[in-house]
Amino acid sequence: MKTRIFLFLILLAIVAMVVVKLIPEKNFKLSGADKPRNFQTVLIQETELISDQVIEGELAPSVTKKITFEVGGILAKGDALMKKGQEFKFNELLMRIEMYEIFGQVSDLKRSMEQTLRELIPAIRLRFPDEVMKWKDFMTGLDKGKRLPPFPLLASTEEGDLLRSTNFLKEYVKASKLEEEVGKYFYLAPFDGIVVSISKQSGSNVKPGEIIGEIAKKGTYVVQLEIALQPGTKAADAIDFLNIKNDVVGSGKLIGMRGDKALYSFSGNGGFPKDGKVYVKIRKVLNCFRIPTSSIKENNVRLLFGNTVTQRLVTILKEVGDSVYVDGLKEGEILILR
Repeated sequence: MKTRIFLFLILLAIVAMVVVKLIPEKNFKLSGADKPRNFQTVLIQETELISDQVIEGELAPSVTKKITFEVGGILAKGDALMKKGQEFKFNELLMRIEMYEIFGQVSDLKRSMEQTLRELIPAIRLRFPDEVMKWKDFMTGLDKGKRLPPFPLLASTEEGDLLRSTNFLKEYVKASKLEEEVGKYFYLAPFDGIVVSISKQSGSNVKPGEIIGEIAKKGTYVVQLEIALQPGTKAADAIDFLNIKNDVVGSGKLIGMRGDKALYSFSGNGGFPKDGKVYVKIRKVLNCFRIPTSSIKENNVRLLFGNTVTQRLVTILKEVGDSVYVDGLKEGEILILR
């Protein structure tokens, strides 16, 4: 009976040893030949890993304006091609509302004023010879496709009396008031810019105040970047922007931060990216540990604490030659080389 119990205890001990080998523990004691002096060890020291991270940003206009009309009617083409991405110049006619009746009235008044001046020119030449040229220039400006020219400065009361003897002054005042009304039917570009969006095309019926598109001022852009800042650090005050080919296309200054989002101004220097995307290289400095590649296996290292070996999982940041940069250790810990 005692023999059977003895054999059972031996078998139990063997099974326990097998289990220990199959399931490695994180901590185990050293004894005999496995004393610390028989391990190759190295003292862990903190170092820095410097890397360049490329962050993508998208240009967004900082000055925009909605296209609307005070009046309603049928939308008509202007002088610019209204499609997304199309550039235009200041004061260019972008769009207009058809206004046949008012336009016809203004055109009739211009023709009448031109005819009146032609009849008055002989009298002006006789009585006010020095004023003939300004009235000829005024007649040239009475083009039906242009706005009414400014009224010439009168040289004397007598010159004014000559004009008042006709309907010329009344017609000019009436045409000016109609043109003020006509201005509501035209949408002139308020700045040099670019078309951001357009929702209505020529021939569409639009209502007063209805938004039919959006434009942006050229050269006024911002870029929003998501930057993961390390504790105690801040976003750069000034940065350079690159295109996909790594060429510098502009520079920017920090406007403000909201969480990890940094808003920068954008000042282009030519080569503006057509896709609206820009890239920034951010230099990151990480505090980590550089250890021999041979000391790590399946992201685990072994550390020596007195007579105890501890197995620890670490994060690999970068491999360089026969070394590896890792996170998850502490300065002063003793690493066992495999």
